[in-house]
Amino acid sequence: MSEANELRLLSNWLTLKVLPDQFLLTVITLLPIVAYPFLPSVGLSGVRCELFLIWSSLVPVTLITAMRFGYGVPAPEMGLWLSVLTFAVMTFPARAGIRRLRVPHDSPPKPTYCVNTAVDMHCILSLALLSLLGDDALSAAPTWIGWLPHLLYLLIVLFVVVAAPFVVFLCWDVTETIFKFTTRQVSWWYWLPENGAVRDFAPAWSIFLATAVVIVPILLGIAVLESRLS
Repeated sequence: MSEANELRLLSNWLTLKVLPDQFLLTVITLLPIVAYPFLPSVGLSGVRCELFLIWSSLVPVTLITAMRFGYGVPAPEMGLWLSVLTFAVMTFPARAGIRRLRVPHDSPPKPTYCVNTAVDMHCILSLALLSLLGDDALSAAPTWIGWLPHLLYLLIVLFVVVAAPFVVFLCWDVTETIFKFTTRQVSWWYWLPENGAVRDFAPAWSIFLATAVVIVPILLGIAVLESRLS
């Protein structure tokens, strides 16, 4: 067996056996979000950090589009509720980043910029709960449990779908949280100038991390695409 074939088999084995496509897509989506507090300050890098949030959505969306329309292969299979949550994770950082980019960097940001993103997040969370609980509720045969308990179960599911996200958003100020995250004004991110640090944050490893945030999603995307084509 040639060396090229051995490397291809090794790549396929790593992708399909150890790292399934769903996991790789999750890494692509979450990597920029996890790395966001440690990206270099715009004062030294010249690159606004919000661009990395948009990048976290651009790569997986482009990858799924290429698989479905460019190569005619199906995207990784997920349950409906998991697909909804994946869609939320992919799109909300981009929406928050785009809204923040529309505001000049030197102007004081306002939490109201994130209201629409928070409302959309509430709707998506409700849809995810509905798809997770609703299918089971609607498919449950009422013959063995009776119509009244079945109706009560449907009402409980409806209450959870509508009330649970509302309570979460009421007790946890999502608009303020999204605002603080996108502007990096989180109090315990003390190393950033947005939170009182004297100097801009740009150590060598932070610049390396920013480079990895750009390159790693592309490499993982190629791995997912190759695994679907093989």
